[in-house]
Amino acid sequence: MYKVMLVDDDRAMLYMLRRYKGWKKQGFSIVGQAEDGREALRLLKNDTVDLLLSDIKMPGMDGIELVQEVAKQKLGCTVVFLSTVGDFPHAQEAIRLGAFDYLLKPLDETAMDELLARVQAHLEERTQAESRKIQAADILTLYVPQEEVRELSAALLENRNEDAARAVERAFHEAYSAFGGSDVKTSGLLELVLSQTAARVLSASSFVATVEDVHFAGLFRVGMGEEEAKALFLDQIVRLSDLVRKYELGCSESTVRKICAYVLDHAEQTLTLQMVAEVVHLRPDYVGKLFYRKTGRHFSAFVTAVKLEQAKYLLRSDDYKNYELSEKLGYADTDYFCRIFKEYTGLTPVQYRNMHVNV
Repeated sequence: MYKVMLVDDDRAMLYMLRRYKGWKKQGFSIVGQAEDGREALRLLKNDTVDLLLSDIKMPGMDGIELVQEVAKQKLGCTVVFLSTVGDFPHAQEAIRLGAFDYLLKPLDETAMDELLARVQAHLEERTQAESRKIQAADILTLYVPQEEVRELSAALLENRNEDAARAVERAFHEAYSAFGGSDVKTSGLLELVLSQTAARVLSASSFVATVEDVHFAGLFRVGMGEEEAKALFLDQIVRLSDLVRKYELGCSESTVRKICAYVLDHAEQTLTLQMVAEVVHLRPDYVGKLFYRKTGRHFSAFVTAVKLEQAKYLLRSDDYKNYELSEKLGYADTDYFCRIFKEYTGLTPVQYRNMHVNV
């Protein structure tokens, strides 16, 4: 089933849309709703949907601003607008900005049937295109300069800056010249080189990917010049190098690395600074100051982030009730857990689960 979010400040319209009987027949399922564009973006903060069906005129952030943000944030959902005859100029503007189509109010079931059939065909075509892209990625793997990736990863972990600089130059040159540059395959190969380098650097420190953004998809534009692409490539390597220093990934006996790994391994337990200090055989106050100085975040904030990422994983994998999830992650107060979960994700645990449920 394709997932749908409804966005309209008119609750009667939301009710009518929910009552439409063709959703399931056409292969769609409503997983959420919002009453303005800003609320919709909050719900889409961590998770997206396949179809966003939105009113154009709304208080706060209207539909035009919403479709611009959807494009800007690369949320990947197909947008269809609801409009009245008087909104036609706005609907045309929305199409120009990337909306798939618009539907006139009041709701006409025949028109809705026809629209969803076209949206479904569009989504199926997009799915097939993504499948072809995955196949292309498999082919690109053959062109990854593996020796340079190994050398670069090792140099980053061992803090050998001169060796890392040479390896970066070679890795970029090999990837950029493999297909002559300025090509969709070149963009994909550069992203793949970065991904494989990051995977090697973080292979023994899985906690980093839990709390840091280490994704590179969509980073390089097709047609980007060599100098611009190289500068962007180098920026990402510097970011990886910063993570190595921040979490002391090159030293297996590092106190900070031991603390992070311990928190990840015990995310479903109650964790305190005192407990972790005993593990690393240091005073709690020293551990707290050390952790903040090295990582730039307080120990309690790191623990919360790890626990909430674990909560997201559990919600995607099983049907936990709020109190069950709260207890499992070591929170005695279910209301407190739900509040910090929403602050972290923009969604309640129930909303998050509904966004990921397989229907």
